[in-house]
Amino acid sequence: DFAPVGYLTLDYDGFIRAANITCARILGIYRSTLIGQLFGNFIDIHYIPFFSYFLRKVSTGNANDSCELALKGEGSSPLFIRVVAEASPSAGECRVAVIDITDQKRAEEKLIKSQQRLAEAQGVAHVGSWEWDSIADEIAVSDEFNRIFGRVLSIYESFIDMVHPDDRENVNRAVRETLTHQKPYNVHYRIVRPDGVIRVIHALGKVVTDENGKSLGMMGTVQDVTELREMAEKLEILNDELAARAEALAEANVDMEAFNHMVAHDLRNPLNIISGYCQVIQTLCGDKLDEQCNGFLRETHDAIMRMDRLIETLLRFSSISRVELVKERVDLSKIAREVAMELEMLEPERHVSFRIAKGIFVNGDENLLHVVLNNLIGNAWKYNSGNGEAEIEFGATENEGTASYFVRDNGPGFDMADAENLFVPFHRLPGSDKIKGHGIGLATVERIIRRHGGRVWAESEPGKGATFYFTLSAG
Repeated sequence: DFAPVGYLTLDYDGFIRAANITCARILGIYRSTLIGQLFGNFIDIHYIPFFSYFLRKVSTGNANDSCELALKGEGSSPLFIRVVAEASPSAGECRVAVIDITDQKRAEEKLIKSQQRLAEAQGVAHVGSWEWDSIADEIAVSDEFNRIFGRVLSIYESFIDMVHPDDRENVNRAVRETLTHQKPYNVHYRIVRPDGVIRVIHALGKVVTDENGKSLGMMGTVQDVTELREMAEKLEILNDELAARAEALAEANVDMEAFNHMVAHDLRNPLNIISGYCQVIQTLCGDKLDEQCNGFLRETHDAIMRMDRLIETLLRFSSISRVELVKERVDLSKIAREVAMELEMLEPERHVSFRIAKGIFVNGDENLLHVVLNNLIGNAWKYNSGNGEAEIEFGATENEGTASYFVRDNGPGFDMADAENLFVPFHRLPGSDKIKGHGIGLATVERIIRRHGGRVWAESEPGKGATFYFTLSAG
């Protein structure tokens, strides 16, 4: 009764004549009510044909036969049993052992699901697994391994035959080192699939040993890295091209810097000569010249000064891209206040209302960002020169989730149709001929902001002022 295995006696029609307590417990019924019932009533309907066939075989003299059955039960996890029967023809019955194998079956189901998930993961990652018994020369592989190689492999020779002829010696050497010295197996090689397609394989593995440390074989993974290898080669080519372009650009920058200084020198020499002669004429002959001639001299001198400032502006503009960024914590509010004070000191007769937000800190190059605000606020100051109620504002806002900084004025504004040319060197807005400048300021701003990983843009309407925005990278 208390054996770990259930026992019962069945007649050849499947009715229960006797049963022990363990069998009743497995079937989930009291033993007193178990006797006389049809054993098939406890079996899942899908397994009835198997049991009927099994009972028929036993009753016809096939002793010690067995089968696995699922019992009826509630829920999605049925109980499983294995029944082992022995016929007793003289008594017209068979003796049956009932073994609960539910835990075993569930473990098998988990193992099967785990193997299925592993196969799916290997398929997604294009990674196959393999085992090789080097003693018996038998290879066991996963489905993905077969898909990668395009055929089923059984022995080592069938594998090495698929390896590209130029790579076989390298693979054989790696295998020998793994088996002999028990080193990790890590090798790249090419295979030639049955369809003639060549693929690049990355194989990883390790040795399998017995309890005495003797090598018995190897196990590991293979991955088809053909596309990765192709991308790596393309990336290497692109990196080489980029390095060559960077070198060429560096040489071009050096040549450009030399050219700029040469042009500045060659332009300034004749300008200095003209300026010197103008001063000599003014000194020696100034009292002998009429007002018109003196006016010509003054205009010539002023033009020379404008040309000199233009040359200096061009040199500064060309050097912006070569200045090394020194990033630090920068107080933009402080810089804006300094620029406003400088403008007010230069033209104290003007009445401009400044609104500068406090506590705006960024990460950037302080000197270059000073150039940015000097140009943006300076432009707002210049274009507001005819406005008796001039207002200039500096602040911060958010644009599409990114911190943006702005300089806003209530000046004449401009048509947005002209906005795309605002940051082009030497381009000036229509109607700005009377405003001093060379058309370099906004181009300089754009170049500095781009070097900071940000962007700059403007919004305006004629007669409603203008707002210039810029962003900076977080790094």
